[in-house]
Amino acid sequence: MSMHREVRVLVGGFTDGARADIPLGLAVHRVGADGEAVAEGRLVIDNPTWISPGSAPDLFYVSQSARRSLSLVGVDADGRISLVDQIDIDALNPAHVAVDPQGSHVIASCFSEGVIVKVRLRDDGGFAGVEWTRDMNRALASATRRNSLQSDAEPHQAVPIGAGEYFVPDRAQDVVWHLGPDGAAAPAAEVRPGAGPRHLALHPAAPVAYLVGELDSTLITFRREGRALVPVDVRTTLPADWFGDSAAAAIVVDAVRERVYVTNRGHDSVAVFDIRAPERPTSIGWIPLRGRTPRFAGLLADAGLLAVAAQGDDHVDLFRAEAAARLQGSDVRLVHAAPACVVQVQL
Repeated sequence: MSMHREVRVLVGGFTDGARADIPLGLAVHRVGADGEAVAEGRLVIDNPTWISPGSAPDLFYVSQSARRSLSLVGVDADGRISLVDQIDIDALNPAHVAVDPQGSHVIASCFSEGVIVKVRLRDDGGFAGVEWTRDMNRALASATRRNSLQSDAEPHQAVPIGAGEYFVPDRAQDVVWHLGPDGAAAPAAEVRPGAGPRHLALHPAAPVAYLVGELDSTLITFRREGRALVPVDVRTTLPADWFGDSAAAAIVVDAVRERVYVTNRGHDSVAVFDIRAPERPTSIGWIPLRGRTPRFAGLLADAGLLAVAAQGDDHVDLFRAEAAARLQGSDVRLVHAAPACVVQVQL
């Protein structure tokens, strides 16, 4: 497909066991107005699987799965990537890194060890040091761990909600935590046993939040009431006639087009929900993918694109957002080893 203008994206992916004959680790991909894509700068660091933009448009924070590090990278005007700073957070497998909107700190959700780490930032965006580490293991007495994949604690993401506070989905304990600035945690919501909360997205206008249940492939809708999340709706992310193995992963809210997107790994699709009634999402269908294991989906709002990363088949597909909202549209394909995250870089 042709593009309205050139778009540049930063893609990160797993390096452990990945192909080495294609872009690996971090790479900047430029897509021209004619839809042709080319990889520009590359930086091979271990498992850069989540990328969050920093306070400056050329800086990005990167979490490194199955390692104990966070990195800060820079992207210059020619698409070259450089390692600006790195910190050992002394906690294994930061699956996600969230940036404080005021730029004072980042929060790493460390899935394997069940801890959350707050890292202070310097004025230039570099790492100043670990402020605190919060151990979430056995924090919720009512957790049942109905699914064999669940352990003691598996925080998978932190979502800023203001003033140093976060919502943190915990896949193992079937809870979304409210996390305070000092690391104090309290349940914001408990979900049904075995759901496996993975990622949460806020509606930008309505007091509503949407949560992916990874292990039971559900979209759970909450009404936000202060620091609490009140469940009001739950929907499957799979077709009624699907009987195979699948696990939900990413969630994206497109408020402009009144859609929520959820990826299904196994069914290998993107479930699309209408949210014109924000508390009652309605399934309108599935975007079939030409790739396995769609771990990530993200809205590149400035470019009007939906990016979907097929980790199992080493590529990222870019869909026009207005076409994806109607379950339609061709795509531009970017080749990248085991992709896990995509963010837009300002040209």
